[in-house]
Amino acid sequence: MTTKNLILDLRDNGGGGDRNSKGLYRILKKYIKRNNVYVLVNHRTASNAEQFAYKLSDFKNCTVLGNRTSGTAAYEMVNSNYNLPCKNYVVVLTSKKHTEYIKLESTGIEPDIKLDIEKDWMIQVQNYIQRNN
Repeated sequence: MTTKNLILDLRDNGGGGDRNSKGLYRILKKYIKRNNVYVLVNHRTASNAEQFAYKLSDFKNCTVLGNRTSGTAAYEMVNSNYNLPCKNYVVVLTSKKHTEYIKLESTGIEPDIKLDIEKDWMIQVQNYIQRNN
């Protein structure tokens, strides 16, 4: 990639398995050291898309823009409570696969820059890039 700024739009991305994002992460990890990545997220950015945004946000050249994500990054945890027939106990099934994302459950990722939902987000991001480069 030869551009100095990359906009990665993860809005309304429900995720998928982490095998889907590992290759792209390896590419972006090299790219982001010398360039800027702007990640768009919203309340429907979930599961592996939310994990991906979170991992990228660790880089100083990454800016997350939009609104808070869905809070389902440890997706094995979603709707995992089961009431037993005796009604006195609840079974909570957990997963150890994505424990580093449990802190995001039900809270999501707060973006670095909140965008106005009444205005075109791509224009807002382009304006942000122009002001900050």
